[in-house]
Amino acid sequence: FDGVGEIEIVDDDLGTAASQKRVLGALYLGARTAFYHVIAGGFSRAKILHVQCVDDNGMWEDPTICKLSPSDLLRAEADAHATFARYIGESVPQRLGEPICIDEIGGMVLELVGACWRVPELAHAPAHLSNTLADVFKHDSDHAADRDDERGRDRPVFGEVRIVVDEVFLGQLHTVVVQSAHREPGESLAHHYGLPAKVGRLLGRSDVSLPPPTRAALEALDAALQSCGEYAGPPGYGGPWFSIVHGDLHGGNIMVDSRSYAWLIDYGEVEDAHVFKDPAKLESCILYIYTTLPIPPALLATAAPHELRWWLGVPEAVTAALAAAAAALAPAALTLEALPELLKRACAAAGAAGARVVVDEVLLRFASEEECEAEVRQAEEMVGLLLPCRDLSTHASYSAPPPFVTSERLKLCWEHVAQVRGLLPHSYCRPHKAEGHAFDSHPFQYATALFYFALKMATQYREPNPYSRRLAVASLTRLASYLTEWLHGREVALPADAAAFAAGGARGAPRPYRLAYALGQRLCFV
Repeated sequence: FDGVGEIEIVDDDLGTAASQKRVLGALYLGARTAFYHVIAGGFSRAKILHVQCVDDNGMWEDPTICKLSPSDLLRAEADAHATFARYIGESVPQRLGEPICIDEIGGMVLELVGACWRVPELAHAPAHLSNTLADVFKHDSDHAADRDDERGRDRPVFGEVRIVVDEVFLGQLHTVVVQSAHREPGESLAHHYGLPAKVGRLLGRSDVSLPPPTRAALEALDAALQSCGEYAGPPGYGGPWFSIVHGDLHGGNIMVDSRSYAWLIDYGEVEDAHVFKDPAKLESCILYIYTTLPIPPALLATAAPHELRWWLGVPEAVTAALAAAAAALAPAALTLEALPELLKRACAAAGAAGARVVVDEVLLRFASEEECEAEVRQAEEMVGLLLPCRDLSTHASYSAPPPFVTSERLKLCWEHVAQVRGLLPHSYCRPHKAEGHAFDSHPFQYATALFYFALKMATQYREPNPYSRRLAVASLTRLASYLTEWLHGREVALPADAAAFAAGGARGAPRPYRLAYALGQRLCFV
């Protein structure tokens, strides 16, 4: 263990520490010493490590990424990795050597994303540093209010979101979709996403408290799914488009280097599925996770350390100390004024893990309770306009946020979602131009995928904070009502706010951009 980060290999659900290190040793047989730290893990018992070895001559080798997971899942991911590599080549981190499985644990080694020694134009460029698109999204959301400040270019993350989203959807994934797209005649999207069972289970859960309007909308949808769940489109429709999809396209699986080049990682959920699954997953993450809606300090008194770790993006050693310190205070003492000192004490108590935390950055995730309420209400109104209720090819009019969106982080969220939506007609509605059908761009197609992920955000995923989860519940309510109408073969009557916006009567001014070169980056919008 090299001492970086807070996690090292220990006995866990994947296996004993000794067994995991035995696989690690087999993957790096030519090395005298392998220094590692865990950079991600806990999902499907898998973990991802940063590894750098010293050879027999005492020379440092190139750093690499190593993935350890159950052997059956590792073999499946290695096959999926090879499939994607055939389609998009250098946009997939190259696998170094063959996977190795010992007992029930498998491992494989990948080039370090951003090193890119296989890309000639980057071979001698300072592109060895990288981070995830999720890091970029969250940092930009936290600092949305000072985007016009020239000092905003001096930031600890690399990558321009607009460039990366275009590259991933118009470049990499579009290539895969075009080459593998096919129709699934008679396929019910409601059943493809498992909505009958998921909605029924949610309504039957006693541990989930749903607002009355949400419960009513879900009950109506549940009834529609029972009676019309086999709905597969209008008569004569050839079936929805399916293709090979990444399957887990969130910002943490898109690595970005210092020149805004993007690499897709983690191929454990690659499958043949509905073409809208990938963009719907990323859009949902933008809305409910990467747009960092603030929380009030009072939440520190009731939140568990693992929840604060997800909400604030700091090590659990810090959040444990923070939660303990907050619990010792009277609720009235948990104020914005007291928060900086509280955070500093928690970081000091956490030792080395706390020393890496920038308190000023964490403070950006907090606001007064009144400000938090105002922001989430504005977000609910904004999402009401963004949810698809008309033909997907008409989304171009959403280029600028409505005037009521005054929060800078929500304006940024609108721009990112509008960009994803703007790419759908080009890459997903008609993968094969000669085989188009009007129903390919019907909002039912995308709304079904968005409902699936909004349901997960509202009830399952750990990352959304209580205000973001509330936003997901509001989205779930409106999407459920839309799907109910479409399943019954009826058109959705546009809500008054959406109708006014669609008519062009409530449009804000487009945000001005300028073109500039940022140090170590390609030409980008800033």
